[in-house]
Amino acid sequence: MADTPCERCQTGYMVVRKNQYGIFYGCNQYPLCGHTQKGCPKCGGILITEGRSRVCQNRDCEVAEPVCPKCGGGMILRKGKYGQFWGCANYRTNAGFSCSHTEQAVNSGTRVGLPDQDYIT
Repeated sequence: MADTPCERCQTGYMVVRKNQYGIFYGCNQYPLCGHTQKGCPKCGGILITEGRSRVCQNRDCEVAEPVCPKCGGGMILRKGKYGQFWGCANYRTNAGFSCSHTEQAVNSGTRVGLPDQDYIT
């Protein structure tokens, strides 16, 4: 992990941290840089941004998740009354910050999705 640079400050590197909700990754320059990110939902490894996707750094894991082009958050496969679509994970009802970006399909150039889930490329 020490070789994974922080995407926000570019001077720190990501280290494993733990809180009451579980394991996550945070910049070693905290409190100067408060960047955090969740780990891979399959293996717990760190996800690295490559183009429009966050790809698991673990070579044995094939997980990649799409990135919202508006705010940089993750995209989640959701179900609506017209079928499945990708929506920004930062969507919040009645919140100060909310990203409502949606897409029918995500074209990231890499396999997108989580294990046991339909992939949309």
